[in-house]
Amino acid sequence: MKRLILFFAIMTVCLSVRAYDLPEGSKLLYKGEQRYENYGMYWHQFIVYELNGKTYLVRLQSFSGAAEIVTDADGIARNAPKVKMELDSKQILKLREAIKKADFIEKIQAYNDELEEYKKAQEAQREAEKKENMIITEKGDTIYRLVQERKTLHYHEPTMWSINVEWPGVANGVKSFGSFYKDEPAPKTWTKGDRLARKALTDAIYEVDDLLNEWAYNYKLKNSDRDEMYLYSFTISGGMMQRMAADGHIMRQGRKISLEEKNEQWYVTGYIDEKEDTAKVSDEVARKVEKMCNKLNYKATNPTLKDGEDLVKVEATDDPYWEVRVGYRTKDNINIGEGVHTFIESPKHAAKAYNKLNADIDAINKYLWGFLKLQ
Repeated sequence: MKRLILFFAIMTVCLSVRAYDLPEGSKLLYKGEQRYENYGMYWHQFIVYELNGKTYLVRLQSFSGAAEIVTDADGIARNAPKVKMELDSKQILKLREAIKKADFIEKIQAYNDELEEYKKAQEAQREAEKKENMIITEKGDTIYRLVQERKTLHYHEPTMWSINVEWPGVANGVKSFGSFYKDEPAPKTWTKGDRLARKALTDAIYEVDDLLNEWAYNYKLKNSDRDEMYLYSFTISGGMMQRMAADGHIMRQGRKISLEEKNEQWYVTGYIDEKEDTAKVSDEVARKVEKMCNKLNYKATNPTLKDGEDLVKVEATDDPYWEVRVGYRTKDNINIGEGVHTFIESPKHAAKAYNKLNADIDAINKYLWGFLKLQ
């Protein structure tokens, strides 16, 4: 089945790149950020942090439009908005050496010195243009001729880079940020050609980030179904019954059980009518639920029939309604729902698949309810 990435074209118009929330107790070692001046994938962030003696890499990326249709593991590996992986000892050593080799402190200083010279050249250009448009009258009055500037239209944000390294024994106090348009004209008073110091700094950042991107891609290629889920929820609602308290409050009906990731932490939340409970759970719990969700045959609610077969599906009027939603980062989301008492009578293969789907959903719910004090 083709997995579409078209939702990025809708979402990223209003998508703002927010700061990544590190897990509690972790220490940031490296953060490199890039924003590209183009359509499609336009923003990358690579974060390396340490937690409980382990080192992790997180790759985040956003889009300014749909550049392709994701149909396979390779597409997921390239387009996944978030990839998280643990770095092994060889990768850590290679990354340490790459950062040392980059010599960011020296390149940042050279960039800052060049930037000061560039600003002076811009100011000199403004003064030169001011003199060109200055007219002194016979009476000795000074008049400046106003010249309307023609500004270049840009359809994308400028190229941007950012670097932050606080890694003992590797590099400390590394911090730089900057942005520019690729077609940005240099002032006439700037005679040093290209911004060589800026290019050296950004090239060094891109080289380290390219290494991290390669690791994230290879990891995701081998684990395309892992860490894709960020939400599972099961809800029962509807029906004819409505309860109202003595004070006129309409009481919430039905039940819900959900598993959701927030700031690198997973939470199981549930309610039964007006009673609620929440519990923190480990990544292992999320991985187990994700594997169970990946096996759901959600097409069983709308089965494919063989030639000559008729679907006999029994539904009750005003039946309470169950709904399952599984949110994935890159793959298609799962959104299915039926009446609580709905069932398939025939054909037998469709009835069997439908019953198994319900049993698989019940197994997920039973597992999650076990973490709460509600039953």
